[in-house]
Amino acid sequence: MIGFAVLLAIVALGVAQLWSIVAVANLVGVLWTAALIAACVVVGLWLVARQGASVLRRAQTDLAAGRSPSRAVADGVLVATAGACLIVPGFVTAAVGFLLLLPPVRSLVRPVLERWWSRRVQRGAGAFRSATFGTAGPGGAVFRTVIIGDVDPRRGTAGAEVRDSEVPRDGVIEAEVIDVRVDSPRELPPGS
Repeated sequence: MIGFAVLLAIVALGVAQLWSIVAVANLVGVLWTAALIAACVVVGLWLVARQGASVLRRAQTDLAAGRSPSRAVADGVLVATAGACLIVPGFVTAAVGFLLLLPPVRSLVRPVLERWWSRRVQRGAGAFRSATFGTAGPGGAVFRTVIIGDVDPRRGTAGAEVRDSEVPRDGVIEAEVIDVRVDSPRELPPGS
């Protein structure tokens, strides 16, 4: 169903692009229309280069100050999207590209992008879960961590080496149990 929606959106975009080019050609002529499309591409890519350099400087400043460059990264994605829109010849994508180059428009779109990315990360993190449980024994507490999810079979969990003979055919280790003996268990701070 999603594939059909994407295909439908691409067809609708193509029709809108073609309609806008024909409409402008009827108003100003074919040569002027071609010149306008070329000018949109050239000016747009020049603006993308300037905005991209600005975003890169902001990301470097954030990193140097010890701050997360998440805002600059989101702006970088939006500027790259604007560049992709401006490369495609047509007035509809050019309008979207030029709009994404405006900082006020990016500040409106950025939260939507961040929410979308956050949901994607959470969905991906949901496929990789771990649980820790323990029992008290005579030599101290034994804690077991069960990790369920995709693990790189060549590195194993926590960087441990896994021999090729231990790797299943599909290359995925679905679960692994690690025993850790702790004399005096302590609680780790949240986020550890």
